[in-house]
Amino acid sequence: MRDKIFAYTGLLLVAFSTIYIVFEVPRTDFWSLISFYTVGFGGMVLSCKYASAKDLFVMLFGGLIVRFLLINVTPELSNDFYRFIWDGEMMKLGLLPYVKTPDEIISSSPEIFQNAELRALYHGMGELSSGNHSNYPPINEFLFFMAAKLGSTLSAKVMILRIFTILADIGIVFVGLSLLKMKEMDLKKILFFVLNPFFILEFTANLHFEGVMMCFFLIAFWLYLKELKLLSGLFFAFSILTKMMTMIFLPFFLRKGNWKKGLIYIGSVALFTVIFAYPFFMNAGWEGYNSANSLYFKQFEFNAGLYFAFNGIVSAIAGFNAIQYIGPLFAFMALCGILVWYYKKQDKPLLEGFELWTIAFFIYLLMSTTVHPWYIGVLVLVGLFTNYLFPVVWSFLAYLSYYFYAENMSEGLFYTFVGIEYLVVIGVAIYEVKSKKEKVKSAGVDV
Repeated sequence: MRDKIFAYTGLLLVAFSTIYIVFEVPRTDFWSLISFYTVGFGGMVLSCKYASAKDLFVMLFGGLIVRFLLINVTPELSNDFYRFIWDGEMMKLGLLPYVKTPDEIISSSPEIFQNAELRALYHGMGELSSGNHSNYPPINEFLFFMAAKLGSTLSAKVMILRIFTILADIGIVFVGLSLLKMKEMDLKKILFFVLNPFFILEFTANLHFEGVMMCFFLIAFWLYLKELKLLSGLFFAFSILTKMMTMIFLPFFLRKGNWKKGLIYIGSVALFTVIFAYPFFMNAGWEGYNSANSLYFKQFEFNAGLYFAFNGIVSAIAGFNAIQYIGPLFAFMALCGILVWYYKKQDKPLLEGFELWTIAFFIYLLMSTTVHPWYIGVLVLVGLFTNYLFPVVWSFLAYLSYYFYAENMSEGLFYTFVGIEYLVVIGVAIYEVKSKKEKVKSAGVDV
């Protein structure tokens, strides 16, 4: 009875804290945000620790109900949704999202600005977004178009986008439970996704589509394990065409002794990707999309601990911000590190892919110049199917980065928070990886 009380108290804390944050806490009120987020995260820990197998259905149902309660709310922690709907509206007008920036569209077609809703979208997205091409892949843009097409008001379009993210979360639950069974792991681990306030806020409330991307990816891997490789390749392509991050996982399929099959599979993913992407990238669309994505390596910088430290030293010596050199260098180093990691582990069983993907994506994030909190959701989701907990730890610490938006933000305190975030996460990761190696070695297995 005590365990049940703790478990259900945790569920209530998750529900209360996330709903309160969404409706009552502005992004500028950092201390309220981090306080209620801590309460919600603590509630998740309580539920994960004390819920029994019999409580699992209620916990899953409760987590999904919280998401549905947010179905018609306007995002407060992120303004990205304005650009999402703008892109959808432009596609309704027959304009490809990658050819012109919003600023260029307004300049060349001033009559668009006479529409009140389009004016609200343009001003809402902010100058940084309006001055750059869209960097959202084709499936993402298609979902934006569907929201613009089906919704009659801004609120209705937001609700349609949120339905997409909630359906993806439901898909992750079903496929995730099946994968946990295949790995003979505790099914309660899925609660680190369903009850984690991080996912409720970032995927559902803030409308970030990493959840949709990961739903497609998990389906693809499940199909691959079922030997339905052509269909798996299609869903993998859908994942890449939603957000390109899962491309990092592709080299894993070049298995020792099965290179030919791996190349065929990767080729099928590439073919499906090109087929579905082509209509979006014709007529100079690729140039615009590529220029937008290059900003993540040469201009954008946020919540990137290792990069901040290295760039601070180099910039102090050089006398200018060296991101345009350090960004591509770090990206190249991450690529090399990930490929070497996969090559060393190419003989591991297929079901150990999640262990390899967790470390590979961790390398990618550590070497990135921009680490928005929602990016970490990918790490947490692949980490669910491992014994690593450092991704879950990061899903809590990532919210320290929201201090950047605080009223009267102190730059020194912001960098202090980022330093704490990275030191703790890297420390926990090193401890867990070393502990795993020692356990495997003590069991007499070569690592």
